[in-house]
Amino acid sequence: MPLKTPKFWSGLNWQSILLFPLSFIWRLGHYINQKNAHPQKSDIPVICVGNLTVGGSGKTPVVITLCRFLSGIDKSPSVLTRGFGGREKGPIFVNSNLHQSVDVGDEPLMMSNSNTVCVSRNRPAGAAFISSEKELDCVVMDDGLQNPTLEKDLNIAVFDGKFGIGNGLLLPAGPMREPLDDGLKNVDMVIFNGEDETGLTQKFHHIFQYLQVNFAQMMKLSNI
Repeated sequence: MPLKTPKFWSGLNWQSILLFPLSFIWRLGHYINQKNAHPQKSDIPVICVGNLTVGGSGKTPVVITLCRFLSGIDKSPSVLTRGFGGREKGPIFVNSNLHQSVDVGDEPLMMSNSNTVCVSRNRPAGAAFISSEKELDCVVMDDGLQNPTLEKDLNIAVFDGKFGIGNGLLLPAGPMREPLDDGLKNVDMVIFNGEDETGLTQKFHHIFQYLQVNFAQMMKLSNI
């Protein structure tokens, strides 16, 4: 299940100010993690769909839609996910006849009804596992923009149009997994779930002007 977004992440208040010093620790950890990374190259293309904030943004429906598109142009994609909420470490392919949500997580189980889904805590191992299946020719990585272990060929960031980036602060003072400027430097495309109600693209026009920005109304996972 998605983590519930704290209300104080929506703006600056005493709670976010109190936690602000801890954001420096998060930023340092993120910097060290990225700096010391040695990304592994997959044998097949990797498209990563993720977000720069914690919480739901409509990322998973984008993954499903992308898989449909790729299948429509004679590609054979597999979703790669860490299986949040499940006990399986993988790499394994999800089988709805064999697995339950306690094994692989709710969303991977739902996605497996119409997609090939691989659960793997180790992303490079998951990509290698997928590429070993000769009929599969590309990876759609569900989340992982901040995961430096696997080299990506295309990065797509998804934003919730209503929430945007909240107060714009790093965890735990705010919802940001990494600074907006840093995150968007590594992104090729941006998708807003709904209209940009927070004015994010206007406020940070100097960044977004170099990216392909798309607006879409994502359906709930249960409707896909």
